[in-house]
Amino acid sequence: MSNKQLAEKHFDNLHSVWIYDEQKYYEEEHDVESADDIPTSKLKESNYKDLRVIQEFFEENYYA
Repeated sequence: MSNKQLAEKHFDNLHSVWIYDEQKYYEEEHDVESADDIPTSKLKESNYKDLRVIQEFFEENYYA
C-alpha cells in the first residue's frame, strides 16, 4: 500500500468516527444550524474545520 493510500485510509477512519460529533459540537458552540453549509474558509478554528480542510485536500488532490 502506498503512503497516499495509507494516509487516505487512516484519514477516512478518523473522519468517519469524528465528523458528525465535531459538526454537532461546532453547531452548538457557534449557534449555527448547518455547519456543512458554511464554506470551510468561513469556519472558525475548530476540530471540525481541521477535518473539513483535510477532507477538501484529499478531494482536490487525490479523489478527483
